[in-house]
Amino acid sequence: MKYFKSILIVTLTIVCCSRDQQMEYEDYFKVKAEGKRNISIAQIKLDTIRLEHINTSYTGQLQISDSALYFIDSRFCWVYVFDANGNLLLRKLGQGNGPGEVPVSYIEAFCFLPKNEKLILGSTSDYYLINSQWELESTNVLKLDYNTVRVDPMDPATYTYAFNLFVHPDSKGNIYVPIHAESEQFNFCQRPYYTESRILLKIDYDSNIVKEVIGRRSPEYLNYNFLGHHSFFNFDIDNKDNFYISHEIDSLIYIYNSDFRPVKAFGSKGKNMNTDYKELPTLDIKKFRDLYFNDRPNRGYYTWIRYFSDRDLLFRSYKKNSSTPYDGLQIYKDDTLIGDIDVPKNFNVIGYINPYFYSCAYIDEVNEEIKVYRFKISL
Repeated sequence: MKYFKSILIVTLTIVCCSRDQQMEYEDYFKVKAEGKRNISIAQIKLDTIRLEHINTSYTGQLQISDSALYFIDSRFCWVYVFDANGNLLLRKLGQGNGPGEVPVSYIEAFCFLPKNEKLILGSTSDYYLINSQWELESTNVLKLDYNTVRVDPMDPATYTYAFNLFVHPDSKGNIYVPIHAESEQFNFCQRPYYTESRILLKIDYDSNIVKEVIGRRSPEYLNYNFLGHHSFFNFDIDNKDNFYISHEIDSLIYIYNSDFRPVKAFGSKGKNMNTDYKELPTLDIKKFRDLYFNDRPNRGYYTWIRYFSDRDLLFRSYKKNSSTPYDGLQIYKDDTLIGDIDVPKNFNVIGYINPYFYSCAYIDEVNEEIKVYRFKISL
């Protein structure tokens, strides 16, 4: 009888915990979804500017701050500053231990912080704070030991950095980094991964404290077995620390407040997207690589998202498929789709310098050229 009671208690505990997990997961998406449309933008006119020639590895990213373009060279660790027309103004940082340099082997991600500070994320859990004078303020290493034995969705040690690594700050001294889990006990070929795993690592960058892991993957993933090669997302944070989350296979955009509680969801499906996704039912790394590199380019999915608080404009990019020469760009205002247009492949909107919105960098190493698109929107 005592044995029976013990089994009953354990069973009830597991059931209650499972229900709690399920209820918590559902809470992340318990909002009314809207798909309002009022198309007023049929096309945009793209101007092309070419950045002045620089000595670079042609591996890096473009960012915009204070009405200037910043090209961050990931390998040489230089930061080139250009004016709004692509004219070179100056070069900062560099790889090394000398004055004005940073002891980072490779720049995985870079972001601007409040008070004109900068943060560099390296490839080995290292990160560096740069002050407003472009001087190295501090060097840190995240205290995050990857746990391959014990699995706890709430434990940061369960996760590692995501493949599509980027970082966004809030106004309270935190940065947020995409994460995923890949242990045999907890990975993207298991249903609990999609309901229980978190998606963002919250870090207090001044104190070097990992605060928590937050977020969930879209419920759309529960319709498949499984889509590890499409289990990515993109996000942005506005000037009130609200989160804008766009999952790769979900047409909805989810908005969360600064406490990461759901606020609303809106969005419309992109045009001419091939969403015939191929499933990966078991953890087969060879098959995963084949799907990721060979099948993924043929499918349609949502990529970059960027929200501009002062204009109340949100841009979301998406892939159509490999057979078309274009990708898609959606433009939302007041949660309403006002434009869904064809744009060049890999087109993302990254910043605004009045009166233009600017795209990401298009890097052509063969011709030693870096170009950027820009465009205006009149509403």
